Amino acid sequence: MSDGTPKDIISIFERAHSYQKNENWADAIILYTNIVKLNPSMMEAHHNLAICFRKNGNLQYALRYAQTAQKLNKNSSQTNFSLAIIYEKLNSPIKAIKYYKKAIKINSGYFEALNNLGRLLERDGQLEGAIESLKRAQSIKPDSPSVNVNIANYYIETGQPHKANTLLEPFLDKKIKLSDDILAIVSNTMGVISMVLGNLSKALLFFQSAIQYSPNFAEAHENLALILLAKLDYSKGWEEYEWRSQNKSEYEEKRWQGEPLKNKTLLVYTEQGYGDIIQFIRLISQIDKNGGNIFLACPKPLIGLLNNHSDIDGVTNISDITITFDYFVPLLSLPNILKINLSNIDGKPYIFPKPTIAKLYRAKIEYKIGLTWSGRTQNQNDPYRNRSCCVFDIIPIFEQYIDTNFIILQHKYNQDVHNLLKDRSNISDLSGKLGDIEQTASIVSDCDLIISVDTYMAHLAGAMGIATWVILPFTPNWRWFGNQTTRWYPKTKLFRQKKPGIWTEPVNRIIKELKDLIP
Repeated sequence: MSDGTPKDIISIFERAHSYQKNENWADAIILYTNIVKLNPSMMEAHHNLAICFRKNGNLQYALRYAQTAQKLNKNSSQTNFSLAIIYEKLNSPIKAIKYYKKAIKINSGYFEALNNLGRLLERDGQLEGAIESLKRAQSIKPDSPSVNVNIANYYIETGQPHKANTLLEPFLDKKIKLSDDILAIVSNTMGVISMVLGNLSKALLFFQSAIQYSPNFAEAHENLALILLAKLDYSKGWEEYEWRSQNKSEYEEKRWQGEPLKNKTLLVYTEQGYGDIIQFIRLISQIDKNGGNIFLACPKPLIGLLNNHSDIDGVTNISDITITFDYFVPLLSLPNILKINLSNIDGKPYIFPKPTIAKLYRAKIEYKIGLTWSGRTQNQNDPYRNRSCCVFDIIPIFEQYIDTNFIILQHKYNQDVHNLLKDRSNISDLSGKLGDIEQTASIVSDCDLIISVDTYMAHLAGAMGIATWVILPFTPNWRWFGNQTTRWYPKTKLFRQKKPGIWTEPVNRIIKELKDLIP
């Protein structure tokens, strides 16, 4: 604050700051607003006003005043840090990273900025920069639970769960006094470590502990749900799964809880990936329409396929919903509403391409195997959870069965892979002909077997009643835990890694079992 600031403004500022310290955000905002009207160039007032608005939950106003404060003093590490926090809360990580870096450039020892920057870089996949920033923060405060949790998350993401476990275990020592909120975060991260290592019972206890420390910790509830579902405790699992962040929307006031649908219209709003949508779309058939209508909002590539569903009255683009409706429900809330358990999962085929489209492809060789070896990039640096394998991992399958027609159902791959596959007589490359998912389904319908990693292709084939073999990582998604089968898709067989990142063993099992299958 400059020496030229009038005394009456200084007095108001001191009162506002007192309110701020006592977390009386509303009164602090009133006084700081008066100050910036009286003295628009007073950076400290703009900065503190941004903090109060942020704490009060008004992020747009917080952004406005933080931007003004930063313009008034671009060389302040605090104004840049404050702007970064707001951008992070507004889900603008690229801008947040930019301003965290500015804050650190001004103050190289800014612990909070280093810690937050490292966390965001890790989430953005910039792993080298992430660990460099986090290690710098750790060197400043080696006993900080926050930075050690962030480093543990880096270790988890890079396939080093044992290292993460060693790092965090000391923080659960009862001799160390930590707040309940910190203990909840540490327990939740320890649960993730246990889950990655495949110890579901231990993970369950950690997530339950995290919730005991912080009852409204949504991430811990959602993680607990995944463990319960993997352990087939569907009753508790679906209930906990309602904590997922994706189930909030602008239509909450119309949320359907199972009310009668007579003369009413229900909009089922899809969420998450294509595989999740395909797996749970079957549940619409279990809704008692009772003279009502059910419409579906889904991504555009799925519209053609799901329009064929006999219990859906209409399908609309989720990005442009124009229909009117009485009730709304997220697709993955249906299991909880309908009380789905092992006894009422209908394993019958429920997705069918139109017959006219199904004729678009017919292979000449008698036995046809559709093949997909990678999906969207996820956990690609973690050998425990990386769902995708490399084409070189599955080449032995092609080489063992030269008289079988392998149909490539991979949407994208690079030129090196194309050169590797193009001269093989037993390969039909349809990667450029898949079109939308209805077109893909027509090709899948003509296959005798689908071999796929955990991507939507496995769900699509399973939902169509096509024999499907799923190649899984060491730590698969909750729906694939178990032995070699899944209740969701009766004709699906599971081939799970026995060692993290090693695809040789499940591929060899596939080669062996194909001998008994191919005529």
